[in-house]
Amino acid sequence: MIESKINQLLEMCQKALKGGGARKINERHEKGLLTARERIEQLVGAAGVSAVPDSARVVHTVGLQEDPTNFLLMHAMAPNVAGVIGSAIGAEVLWTVLVL
Repeated sequence: MIESKINQLLEMCQKALKGGGARKINERHEKGLLTARERIEQLVGAAGVSAVPDSARVVHTVGLQEDPTNFLLMHAMAPNVAGVIGSAIGAEVLWTVLVL
């Protein structure tokens, strides 16, 4: 039973990753445009870098170019800070494992 649910969830994820389908994605790429997923991935990826707050400013600037009414600085700082906290926790776990 649980395996069928997992398979169903995996199928839904694969379908979501296809967006509007290969044809629609190719049409956007031919026009020099990115899909919504690609635009979001770029912003989230840039915000996750640990160069606080510079990478958040970059995300904010890119967002303003797409839509001048965007104000992303506060939203970009969240994954930025989370990345720093996660790195600190990971370093502590690694240190504990290696030293003990």
